[in-house]
Amino acid sequence: MNILPLRAITDDRAAHTRMNRCEPRHRVNQQIDAGKDVILEIDWQGANQIRQHFKKSLSIFIVPPSMDILRKRLKERARESDDIIEKRMQQARSECAHFHEFDYLVINDDFEHALIQLETIVLAERLSVAAQKKRHQKLLETLISV
Repeated sequence: MNILPLRAITDDRAAHTRMNRCEPRHRVNQQIDAGKDVILEIDWQGANQIRQHFKKSLSIFIVPPSMDILRKRLKERARESDDIIEKRMQQARSECAHFHEFDYLVINDDFEHALIQLETIVLAERLSVAAQKKRHQKLLETLISV
């Protein structure tokens, strides 16, 4: 697991490394080759593209606990006009229809709780047999050699 397409339609407070949406593929590959996880904040269409280019990617879809709470969060920021908020609400409804295309679903009802869930997903993927086998190949070979 190295690429984590992350779609956060709830708000932009997610604690993760944000990469430019136009991040060149070679830069992503450099991070993966360095053993780093790459977290992208992208929409469902971007996640589909990532899955095509990075077969071992993991995707997490983050949703608000309700559309009313999403509207409230957007209004409390006071950064956008009511018209823009309405457009974002329509877009959020449309995007939520794609949650089933992702590997994990996190409901952002409480930021700290959602963050713990995200960290747990990443940790679980790092501890998978495939990831551990790759990371600790020499150790595992010595443990099973005769």
